[in-house]
Amino acid sequence: MITHCRLCNKQLPKIASIIYKNMPETIQYLSDKVGNGLGVDLKVFQCPFCGLIQLDSDPIYYYKEVIRSSGFSKEMYEFRHNQFKNFVEKYDLKNKRILEVGCGNGEYLKIMNDYCNNTYGVEYSLNSVNHCVKNNLQVNKDFLEDENTKVNINLFDSFYMMNFLEHIPEPNKILSSIYNNTTQDAVGIIEVPNFDLTISKNIFSDFSLEHLSYFTKDTLDLILRLNGFEIVSLQSIWYDNILSAVVRKKIKTDFSDFNTSKKTLSEKINVYLNNTTFKKIAIWGAGHQSLTNILLLGYKDRISYIVDSAIPKQNKFAPVSNVPIFSPQKLNEDKVDTIIIDATSYSSEVTKIILKDFPYIKNIVAIKENDFEIIKGD
Repeated sequence: MITHCRLCNKQLPKIASIIYKNMPETIQYLSDKVGNGLGVDLKVFQCPFCGLIQLDSDPIYYYKEVIRSSGFSKEMYEFRHNQFKNFVEKYDLKNKRILEVGCGNGEYLKIMNDYCNNTYGVEYSLNSVNHCVKNNLQVNKDFLEDENTKVNINLFDSFYMMNFLEHIPEPNKILSSIYNNTTQDAVGIIEVPNFDLTISKNIFSDFSLEHLSYFTKDTLDLILRLNGFEIVSLQSIWYDNILSAVVRKKIKTDFSDFNTSKKTLSEKINVYLNNTTFKKIAIWGAGHQSLTNILLLGYKDRISYIVDSAIPKQNKFAPVSNVPIFSPQKLNEDKVDTIIIDATSYSSEVTKIILKDFPYIKNIVAIKENDFEIIKGD
């Protein structure tokens, strides 16, 4: 039994939202004898933080196996063909490597094989694996236990996992494993039963020990984002019974130009400050950017002092550089010929104050984002 949310790991409520007593212990591997099985109590909780609806139960013993006992109807067969064909064509996957996570007896893998030249499956059931191999499918006995599980020496360009995530006791782990077994630009399909439909139709019988997590569009989106994926499209399919998400890995934020920008600004402002006519220099602004720029841009030894309007910062010292900080009145008491404004969004306001109240200052320059502007002087 669990006490913390399967999605966000926050504490679950002490009292279940619903308790169904003496429910079936297993839905698969049914017994041919009467009176087999004692039944189990299903306790349903909703996480008050992320909203995931879930059972607190331990997983069924065969949860790592994919069992599609219903087989295919003609309609489902045609639907999957169209779905996979469109997916492969849209993302140019015909000659790429595609992984099915939890492939069962290879029902979907056979269909994907019609559209992709290099499909691969992992399945925990040895019987299912053997069945797949006999049908010339590339399948290994494996389960994506956690982020360290390596499926193959080569990463996969795409993946799909159909109605399997809801069975997994620690769904974050299998998603992180998928993330680590795919290329950075990988796209995939993840499908789960649609609990939004269950809620809208009050289908009270939709709980079973087979399914530990019950995903809505919101909670499916959340768990995918927390594990490094972003949703390209999310829709309900198959008479609204299934939530089908096309996902890709999140594009990493590129801030590789920071160092170049820092170097450029440092060179520009230090060339400016090397003007031999500048005798005494002060800075207006003791915010985090200003205190950081003093160190990063390399002019801390040129600065006499800092002024700032915030009283709590006055008569203190800047961290690391140890430049003293005073009220703006200091500019009248200990006059400077040059002032650097580094006050982010307050720079325009500060400029007006300096021009009005301290007209004797000959040179005024303002640092703005990753550049600086000469406001007064040469």
